[in-house]
Amino acid sequence: MRNPLCRHLPRHLPHHLPHIALLLSYLLGLHPAASAADVDTGQFAIETEVTLPGHEKSPWLRTTTLFVDGVAYDIVHGNPAEIARFDFKNQVVDLASRSRRLRTQLPFDELRRFEAALRARAQRRGGLGTFLADPHFTKEFDAKQQTLKLTSPWLSYEAHITDARADVVERITMFADWSVRLGGMLSPMASPMPARLELNLALKEQNWLAVRITRRGEARARYLGVIHSQHKMRSWRDSDPELIREIEKNLKDFPSVSFSEFRTVQISARPVTKK
Repeated sequence: MRNPLCRHLPRHLPHHLPHIALLLSYLLGLHPAASAADVDTGQFAIETEVTLPGHEKSPWLRTTTLFVDGVAYDIVHGNPAEIARFDFKNQVVDLASRSRRLRTQLPFDELRRFEAALRARAQRRGGLGTFLADPHFTKEFDAKQQTLKLTSPWLSYEAHITDARADVVERITMFADWSVRLGGMLSPMASPMPARLELNLALKEQNWLAVRITRRGEARARYLGVIHSQHKMRSWRDSDPELIREIEKNLKDFPSVSFSEFRTVQISARPVTKK
């Protein structure tokens, strides 16, 4: 029987895999010469691809995340085209749907409250819910393979990792944590948010970034399926400032709606995945 916490999930794919929930860590360089040393840590970008087993050459999701001046701009490519701007100084995230031409804003405090409420509800459900309320993993690092594994009877992560500067890890992890919380709020039934936060923490503690991440539903939760993500760090491009100006214009010009209305419109706009 499927766990009631996940009763809205299709058998093989979450109804709404929170795109920003997978953005955590990144390959050093899109080009052979790129490295952590020659990427400007004040302004840099992350390219992420999410794939499903058997479809590695056809990404299910592609995103670009731009980091500049204490702000992270997360752009989802494709249809629907979506934007999230994380303002860490002012502790807010702005969301925009380009296809629906709508925007909304959430303070970080609201994301914190949602996380606490989600954990409390999960705890009462038992089973997978109890695990997600307070996830505990067995951690294993393989120095030869450069992999970090977090395993449990419910869910496992395998991250191919690389060392990075502490300040770079701090910025990326801050974005990753808040994007995971936002993803959980956008689709609470599809997001193992607390578990992903544990992976973020394990990487941050060692000043690691992940090149590639595989999330797998284990024996007690096989319906969570398998999802792969690859993350590439790159230098700032000449086109990036123009992209940011376009995003800022969208956030200024699009009509503002409540988060509840934005989420309803967003989900209704997504393609339906057959069960």
